[in-house]
Amino acid sequence: MTQRLSIALVVHHELIPDLSIKKIKKSDRLSFPWITEWDVANSLLRLGHEVLFYPIEKKECIYDLIKDVSKFDLVFNLLEEVESDPKKDFMLPKILGEKGVPFTGCSAKELSFGRDKIFSKNKLERFVQCPKTLSLSDPQFPLILKFNNEDGSYGIFKKNICSNKNELINRVNFLKERYEGEIYAEEFVPGIEAYVSLFKNCDGDIITFPPRELTFPLSKSPEKEIYSQTAKWSEGYQSRRKIETVQMTDQLLAQKLKKLSKSIYKGMKFSGPMRIDFRCNDNGEFLLEINPNPNLAVDDDFFLSMKSAGIDYDEMIDSILKAAMNRVSVEVKSAA
Repeated sequence: MTQRLSIALVVHHELIPDLSIKKIKKSDRLSFPWITEWDVANSLLRLGHEVLFYPIEKKECIYDLIKDVSKFDLVFNLLEEVESDPKKDFMLPKILGEKGVPFTGCSAKELSFGRDKIFSKNKLERFVQCPKTLSLSDPQFPLILKFNNEDGSYGIFKKNICSNKNELINRVNFLKERYEGEIYAEEFVPGIEAYVSLFKNCDGDIITFPPRELTFPLSKSPEKEIYSQTAKWSEGYQSRRKIETVQMTDQLLAQKLKKLSKSIYKGMKFSGPMRIDFRCNDNGEFLLEINPNPNLAVDDDFFLSMKSAGIDYDEMIDSILKAAMNRVSVEVKSAA
């Protein structure tokens, strides 16, 4: 285990967990917006560390954090947006890096790369097939509408899959009325949706964990299903339709995805925790997106992948801390 540390746990200003709550039922977890923060904080405490919460709303809050640098050994980064803008999530690691403050997770460059889905897929096409980005004015069907700089299935619904121009026009208007952000169209790839989690440990080894696949056992056309906003975040909807992710049983496909993911991770010189999402069918494996700093909740796919490899939750959190401390050590040696 890592030596006892004082850890600045950086969270969104509205996501400070209530640590007086000692137990939360599985069926109630989605009703707590700070459940990931609660999981991580409790793990850090079990590991014997001191936890200092630093809520971040604006850029100025990051500089307030820097002023307190003598009070902690390391920043544990759970921040996903600054000033209500997810595109600004890179600010925290950028400023911490410039000031020489150790932090967990991905670099500013990795976060910015993963946030721009169109740009990242253009760069990743040398490693893997990607669904085509399509023109909204001259589309090819079927297509799916997405938001370029969002994650967590934000604004993604089954009706975003359009098969003709009327459906496309109606859906674009619907999304513009209710959501903010850059909408784009992408070739819809039917097939298995799969997730591969990767991590560079404190020894610098890239570890690729068993892939997971999204299942819709009650659907008549599971290959046309997607991880919509409702499917991902509504416990009732998941339960009624028995939607879940499970460890991939097709070992040949699993090994293909692990090898492909490691090639992408290594080729792009990534360093932080990451999840890579794919759609797979008879035409091959198609990259949907990369997710730097994936969700670390006990019931999310990053940890579930590690769990299937025999790693418990506290071991995962400890390995993330060790990797962050090792990065500081390596940088100091390089500078010397």
